[in-house]
Amino acid sequence: MGSSLGGLFTLYTMFHETELFTRYVLTSPALMWDNNILDSYEESFHTQHPRLPARVFMAVSALEGSEAMFGKFVDRLKSRNYQDLQIETRVLEGMGHAGSKPEGYTRGLQSVYSRAAKNVNPSKFSAFVGKYRLNPEVRVSILKENDHIVLLAPDSSRIELQAESDNDFSVRGMYLFIKFRRNDAGAVTGAHVEQFQGGFDLTREN
Repeated sequence: MGSSLGGLFTLYTMFHETELFTRYVLTSPALMWDNNILDSYEESFHTQHPRLPARVFMAVSALEGSEAMFGKFVDRLKSRNYQDLQIETRVLEGMGHAGSKPEGYTRGLQSVYSRAAKNVNPSKFSAFVGKYRLNPEVRVSILKENDHIVLLAPDSSRIELQAESDNDFSVRGMYLFIKFRRNDAGAVTGAHVEQFQGGFDLTREN
C-alpha cells in the first residue's frame, strides 16, 4: 500500500515481485516518474505473464491534475485481460494530491479484503424467513425482500444479509456473520451469530 511515489513502488512490486502479495492499495501513483517507466514494466510483464493473481484498488484525487494519465493506465491494465486480476478504481472528489490517502486507504482496504458474495438462488431464501428467539425477551425476524434477506433487529433496524453459501451470511461493512442450522430433514431450526462482542445462538420459533 502506498501513495504518490509509494503508489508507484506498489505497482513496481506488483510487476516485479508478483508472488509476494495478492492485494494492492494505492493512491495518486507517480506514473510520470522517469518518463513513464512504469509503462515499460507493465509491457514487459504482459509479454511473459498471462496471469496476474491480485486484487487491486487504485484512486486518484480529482484536483491533482493527473486524472487523465491515471485513467489511461487503468484502461491499459484492464485491456490486458489478465487472468485472476480484479481492479477497482475511484476518483476522489474535492481534494488534491496530498489528500488522497485517508479516504483512498480506507476504501482500498475495504475493497481488497471484501468478502465475495455467492450467487445463491433467491428462491432458497424463503427457508430462512421467520421469527428467532435469543432469550424470552429478545427476538429478531428474518424477512425476504426481492433477491435478498434482511434481519429485523429488536430496535426495528433492518440489516441486509449477504450470502456466502447456502447457509452462511455476512453483513457488508460490519463484523457480523450468521450461520443457519438445519435438522436432518433440512428444515432451518436456528442460527449462530458471530460479532465483535462474541457469539450467540438464535432458536427459530416459526
